[in-house]
Amino acid sequence: MDYTELPVYFVIALLILKILDYFLPELPVSPQKLDRKQPRQRPLQRQTTDGTVLWIRERQDCAEHKLKASNLPDGAYHHPALVVRRNLSSHPKHALICVLTTMKGRNVEDARSRYVWHQYIPIFPLTKVDTSQPQLFFEERNNLRAGYVNVKNLYTIHWSALKQWRGFPPNSPRLTSDSIKTVEKHLRRHGYAGELREN
Repeated sequence: MDYTELPVYFVIALLILKILDYFLPELPVSPQKLDRKQPRQRPLQRQTTDGTVLWIRERQDCAEHKLKASNLPDGAYHHPALVVRRNLSSHPKHALICVLTTMKGRNVEDARSRYVWHQYIPIFPLTKVDTSQPQLFFEERNNLRAGYVNVKNLYTIHWSALKQWRGFPPNSPRLTSDSIKTVEKHLRRHGYAGELREN
């Protein structure tokens, strides 16, 4: 462009724009500004239903002051958990859970004494020890390792200690409604009728 043919004030304005363009960095554009209708992700507690399988964080990743009402033993952290009750009237922001175990890839009859087999309910495709034992099913097929729900112990835990099971976005695996009822039935047999009734 031949700047000699332009008015002086116009040439000065062009030079100022070029200088600003050279020295000022390009400002990042916020994704929220590009899409103001972008939905906000709901908290885990609100998007989880009873019967959902989540993951318990490691103890050191949890805030100690939020675990005061939890009765989860140290050995149960960093394990999968079945949410039995997601809302507790007695302890807000807490859930009732049962811990899942894979028995390190073994069947319960090989890993535990026959006197405690009834404490572990198999999830399909694991088979039942005998015809009197129940079996649990997921709503949809998934690639979870076969495991058991331990109905001997029912724990209270703060929601901050739970997270989505990695590899199952946006929804974690969930048991069928009949399977959830089966778990609750056996929890009552183990003395947790009061906890289930109150929450």
